[in-house]
Amino acid sequence: MRRVLLAIFALIIAGYFALRFLSGVTVDQPVESKEGLIQRAAAAQKLIRYNAWRTGWIGGSVLGPVILWPIAPTDGETAAAGEFASAVVGAQRTLRGAGFLCGVFPEGRDGLLSDEEKALIGEVAAYLRAGDTIWAEPATVTLMVPIRAKFPCGEGEQR
Repeated sequence: MRRVLLAIFALIIAGYFALRFLSGVTVDQPVESKEGLIQRAAAAQKLIRYNAWRTGWIGGSVLGPVILWPIAPTDGETAAAGEFASAVVGAQRTLRGAGFLCGVFPEGRDGLLSDEEKALIGEVAAYLRAGDTIWAEPATVTLMVPIRAKFPCGEGEQR
């Protein structure tokens, strides 16, 4: 019986470390490329998911950091998610400034993203990672498609 318990414990520990390895996001392509945007979108989704869990009941517990360590983003993944967030928010602000977006969109303050900006980043990431996304050239233009769809202008509004 003791050997069985030790084997189960060993499998749990191996699974814990394997999850860390398997949940990693490779980011090795330029941000301007299709592959680079997809990689950074994956890193952004991972960071969003991790932050949601970290602020929930799991992360708030004493063992939260230990439980969540296998899915915690690495420094490289966090940097890649930041690059993606900057690209999305920059595209949104450029489109708004050019009059291509309508509606109210709260901007973050003091270097922090608003909840709406975080949601937009998640939506754009999901769009780019969908299998049926039609990519434009240059690839960064593809960021604008879901942003424009989220803030369409009606008849008579500025475009």
